Amino acid sequence: MFLYLGHSKNLICVYFTYLLSYSELCGTVQEILDHDSSNYNALVFEGFAREGLHQPVLALAVYRKASSLEPNQSLAWQACVTRRLDI
Repeated sequence: MFLYLGHSKNLICVYFTYLLSYSELCGTVQEILDHDSSNYNALVFEGFAREGLHQPVLALAVYRKASSLEPNQSLAWQACVTRRLDI
């Protein structure tokens, strides 16, 4: 897997050449969140990974946290609404 982390105060870009597993994505995202716990993109990726690991309640909590940090960004809100319909 290829991983690039571009650091700035509000953004860490994550590029994957390929994804081996959801648990690996979750671990990588957790490393990012250890450095910047309020990183919107990392939280959205964690929500996606939690969905892939069949943890919808945890995914919803992560999406809620992301949407509360960046209320004008729609990606976490859309995922939040979708998960609410599935739970």
